Amino acid sequence: MRTSIHFLGAMVLLLSMAFLSCSKDGDLGPVGPIGPVGPIGPVGEQGPVGPAGPSGQDGQDGQDGEALGLPGPEGEQGLPGADGQDGIDGQDGEDGQDGEDGQDGNANVKVKTIEFGNTDWLFNSNYIFRGTTYFTRYINIEVPEINADIDENGLVFMYLKATSTSGWQPFPFHFPSFGSSYDTHITYESSVGNIRLHYFWSKVAGETPGNLEEYVISDLSVKYVIVQGSLISKNPKSYGIHLKKMSYSQVMDYFGLEQ
Repeated sequence: MRTSIHFLGAMVLLLSMAFLSCSKDGDLGPVGPIGPVGPIGPVGEQGPVGPAGPSGQDGQDGQDGEALGLPGPEGEQGLPGADGQDGIDGQDGEDGQDGEDGQDGNANVKVKTIEFGNTDWLFNSNYIFRGTTYFTRYINIEVPEINADIDENGLVFMYLKATSTSGWQPFPFHFPSFGSSYDTHITYESSVGNIRLHYFWSKVAGETPGNLEEYVISDLSVKYVIVQGSLISKNPKSYGIHLKKMSYSQVMDYFGLEQ
């Protein structure tokens, strides 16, 4: 580019000189041959940087690379590590306080309490009292503890409690009723597997008190105590003692039972 500018400048200079010569002396002569190109002048100072051109458009996104390969096979399991050292045993706690000793029982004696009301008494049965047979209201109590040995060699005690404040009274139990015109009797009979309670009236004087079947009998509690025959025969204290005449408390104390 700079070489062309210098060349053109030389041409202009030659043409100007030729024009001036012709104007003074005569007609312009033919143009002489172009002289050789002069040497290249020194490089000029660099010009200031031009303003930045507009940004080009974004190129298209490149194609995605290949997906990750399949996972490799699982490695073999390593050997188990050594067991850690056992910790130190903790200190033993203090022993608790001993409980109170329970009351000794008696495996040869069975005791049970049952409550009855008016509707439990059925009609009718009979009971012989002092040679006379009486019609009775009755209750059958199933007692599997009374086996053949108990029925033959053992003892069956029965006790009655008429109210919550009264004590246990032994069977047979009787008391004057209807202005002492009659006595009311509550007694029992025992057999293998069963105890039967009887409720009846015996006349003292006066008229019949009413219909026993429709009479309302008050609620009461009964308790039976069954003693094996082996206990009686092996216990020397029982000889000469009529156990059935003993009070409830005496029988419980005698056999070491809770009252």
